[in-house]
Amino acid sequence: VSKADQLQLYLKTTYMGGYKGVQYTGFNDASLGYYGIPLEKTSKSQFIGLVAMPLSPNQYHPYKYPAKHQARVIRIEKLLSGVCVANGWLDLE
Repeated sequence: VSKADQLQLYLKTTYMGGYKGVQYTGFNDASLGYYGIPLEKTSKSQFIGLVAMPLSPNQYHPYKYPAKHQARVIRIEKLLSGVCVANGWLDLE
């Protein structure tokens, strides 16, 4: 299985939490559920918000815990821009 196929499988099958009794599986489902738009139409910030969730979808839920979600988005943005360095594989802080 190619890396591209593995990535597609991950993007389609990752548990992304739920909202109002609906569970989301995959990045596109989560984008539609949380933002009301397909994944390819998300803003950079919305996309990073989705990237932040698989580590702990219920802890970084955009509606239940917006402050934690936003803090995680900011952390990932800093990592991507090189402002800060990851603290191991599961960089939580």
